[in-house]
Amino acid sequence: LKMENIRGCSLYIGPVSGSLLVRGCHDSDIFVCARQLRIHDSYSCNWYVQMASGPIIEDCNAMQFAPYTLDYPDLASQVERAMLQSTVGSDWWRQVKDFKWHRAHASPNWGVLPEEQRGHQPAAAVAALVRNTAAAVKRLEGAGGEAETEDSEDEL
Repeated sequence: LKMENIRGCSLYIGPVSGSLLVRGCHDSDIFVCARQLRIHDSYSCNWYVQMASGPIIEDCNAMQFAPYTLDYPDLASQVERAMLQSTVGSDWWRQVKDFKWHRAHASPNWGVLPEEQRGHQPAAAVAALVRNTAAAVKRLEGAGGEAETEDSEDEL
């Protein structure tokens, strides 16, 4: 899958059995499950990822990464068909490689998206189809309720 010149978007991408190549992505929230993620010439994006290897960035800055928290009917069967079962629950999302940063200390071009900022709400047009499980838990906790379980029927 190839994405170019994405600006100010929210993208919800189900399992991709191959690679995702991104160039020129700015000010966006992207949920993606894939074998590999390569990001070039991009900035100010929040990435919710589930990968078979660490994401790769090059010529990027202000990139933030978090685990894939997207949920929708048939996701599990799609993960299986894409042969990505081994990625479920993995921490590859935080093992980002910055190909333009060759110093001993951590790259300043990316970071882990803090949990309190993972409350992205899907747009109304897709809210009936997908949900961000992190947002649902945060909403319930903020209301003084218990954290939601996987079996909950609550909708966004």
